[in-house]
Amino acid sequence: MLWFKNLMVYRLSREISLRAEEMEKQLASMAFTPCGSQDMAKMGWVPPMGSHSDALTHVANGQIVICARKEKKSSRLR
Repeated sequence: MLWFKNLMVYRLSREISLRAEEMEKQLASMAFTPCGSQDMAKMGWVPPMGSHSDALTHVANGQIVICARKEKKSSRLR
């Protein structure tokens, strides 16, 4: 069972022609990478099934599940 820290659900009110395979390719160009030494924050897409799959989309019951990750460094000086 999946547990979410923060979940946002959207229901589209009309049919779209975008398929999971097409979405996968588009999300891959914006995949999450951790903050580098000069980055204050980074955001990108990660596999919704965690370590169980490398796919950036998961299709279940006609729904496409995607997952975003955001990393933010603390702004405190040390």
